[in-house]
Amino acid sequence: MVTKIDDPAFEHICIELGLEDTIIPARTIGRHLTDMAEGRDPLELSTMIREEARAVSFVASATDAMAVDSLDLPARTRVVCVYRDGQLLVPDGSTPVREGDEVVLITHRDSLDKLQAKVRRPD
Repeated sequence: MVTKIDDPAFEHICIELGLEDTIIPARTIGRHLTDMAEGRDPLELSTMIREEARAVSFVASATDAMAVDSLDLPARTRVVCVYRDGQLLVPDGSTPVREGDEVVLITHRDSLDKLQAKVRRPD
């Protein structure tokens, strides 16, 4: 099931609820049109994440507030980027993760269960 939301402010709620497949039509169309107008050939994420790779994101809690290198991530898992207050951060190991940040990771499918168990929040 894909969840469609019209207001990007609700995106964090979807992530926190574990709704993995969400779409914000206005944002998707806007990005595509901007890329076209700027002469870029937008690549679909699905064409880059293939075979054994999986992308996962979670909203950081207070217990996740630490440097990227200090996060206890499973083997073959890396932080790709962090969204903070609507801004994209491309982190290095010393970049702090703050409560409320959306952390985007890439992992090997063999590490996916461990990673999902770590980032799932108790109800």
